[in-house]
Amino acid sequence: MITFKDCLRTLRREYHVRAGKSPNTHVQVRATKEKHGSAYGGWVINPDLISKDSIVYSFGIGNDISFDLSIINKYGVNVYAFDPTPKVKDWLAAQDLPAEFIYEGVALSDKNGNMKFYKSANPNYISHSSVAINEQEDFVEVPALRLDSIMKNLGHTYLDILKIDIEGAEYPVLKDILDSGVRIDQILVEFHHFFSAFSKTDTEDIIRLMNVKGYKIFYISPNGYEYSFLRKQ
Repeated sequence: MITFKDCLRTLRREYHVRAGKSPNTHVQVRATKEKHGSAYGGWVINPDLISKDSIVYSFGIGNDISFDLSIINKYGVNVYAFDPTPKVKDWLAAQDLPAEFIYEGVALSDKNGNMKFYKSANPNYISHSSVAINEQEDFVEVPALRLDSIMKNLGHTYLDILKIDIEGAEYPVLKDILDSGVRIDQILVEFHHFFSAFSKTDTEDIIRLMNVKGYKIFYISPNGYEYSFLRKQ
């Protein structure tokens, strides 16, 4: 359902695109769309490609797993949820989770090894970032792996859905994933061109590369941050 606020966000995004302040992007292919999750933590998928046997990876879950639980409830899929943030692990331990929700305490990166995860300046904000934002230097070290390494560890050769909300690390990570040739049917990603460390050009460049690799946009959120891509069959 499209809300009045969504309409305002869409108009604001279109204005910013024309003014050169937001990425010049648009939906590239028509597809069935289905929203899962809350207003804050929801994502749009193409349900035509989903079955009980689908493999879903969800990177950067924070304390909103409404998307993950929604697709589990509807399709009975296994969702592998990744977030090494200490507070996330503690929060999950207090939740009543279905067996299909499988937690992995590792970060997604473009290289294997340990990674600095910077804390938010807001103590109430649970998410961390591999990018130091607002000169925040307080960090924890967490294990990090490339996607193909994670998939090998878990015994997977392809993914039906890859969801990425990793606070700015998506740019090098997506390039690494595309270069690796891993088969992924749908990629859902939040782009962080609104962070001071990045720009709209970073988002435009990675989308251009995704297009070259066969991924087309079938949904853009009203605020212009969350994108859903389909792999050309």
